[in-house]
Amino acid sequence: MEPLAYARNTLQRGQPCCLLLVVAHSGSTPGRTGFRMVVGPDEVLVGSIGGGIMEHKLVEVARHQQRVRRPEILLKRQQHVADAPADRSGLICSGEQTVLVFPLDPLRDAAALAVVVAHMKARRAGTFSLTAAGFHPHPGAVLPGGRRFTPPSPDAADLAHLTAWRYDELFDPRQTVHIIGAGHVGLACCEVLHRLNFRLRLYDERPDLNTLYQNNFADEQIVGPYDELRTRIGATGPDHYAAIMTFGYRTDAIALRQLLDQPFRFLGLMGSTAKVARLFADLRAEGVSAETFARVQAPIGLPIHSQTPAEIAISVAAQLVQVRNAPAEE
Repeated sequence: MEPLAYARNTLQRGQPCCLLLVVAHSGSTPGRTGFRMVVGPDEVLVGSIGGGIMEHKLVEVARHQQRVRRPEILLKRQQHVADAPADRSGLICSGEQTVLVFPLDPLRDAAALAVVVAHMKARRAGTFSLTAAGFHPHPGAVLPGGRRFTPPSPDAADLAHLTAWRYDELFDPRQTVHIIGAGHVGLACCEVLHRLNFRLRLYDERPDLNTLYQNNFADEQIVGPYDELRTRIGATGPDHYAAIMTFGYRTDAIALRQLLDQPFRFLGLMGSTAKVARLFADLRAEGVSAETFARVQAPIGLPIHSQTPAEIAISVAAQLVQVRNAPAEE
């Protein structure tokens, strides 16, 4: 579960919890800006700020704040250097991260969390802000760059208790992967991509397919002819990806013809080099331009010599993460 969704549920039950949020990082560090964890009641932990002894120590700080009468909002600098003069994290990977320890109160923060989670679930963008005064949602507000931390004065001696800081984050909707083909590879891809926080729409034209019924990872399952894909998928854009992995050449060709002119951020096709070459030759004979073919990643997946459905899913997921995380200038 997304940590903010868990926090919302906990607060709505009238129970406090504590948000740990990486608000800044530099160098080699396991926790990067935006990583978050919620420390809940009954030893529940949801999410991560990087793991290891550092995470363990900050979880204990969060639990202490939950026990005291007046919990404090704290900023904790963590230096991953063994001989750092202060703020040593216990890790030795040479980077640094600043973690916000933010106790969440049912009366003060439940309504704000509910707004953010509702917008995330409905795929409506917005921004939330965290300050010493509390948690603030800004539905519809778009934040260039996605995240921004305004730190206290660098001359401050006691970072933990300062109040002149601000963190803003865009709660952008999950990016959508349209998986065309609900066979064994489609099932494996859904399992991996679900864990990587993609929204998954699964398509097949075989209503009695066993792997379709076994798939509990896709957000939606759409059953219908492949020659109606364009209509069934609807509007696409830079936050949409498509991966074609049907059961044969004929259906691959139908699906690809449906999607070639759509503005996906990524369009990939599973298949052998020989099958891809034949399909492209057929489409070229129909007048499809070389520029159009250049948009298609085929065969799909990073080249890791994958053989099994699980291995293919790893290669496909790695390629989609590579595209998702690419800097804007690329």
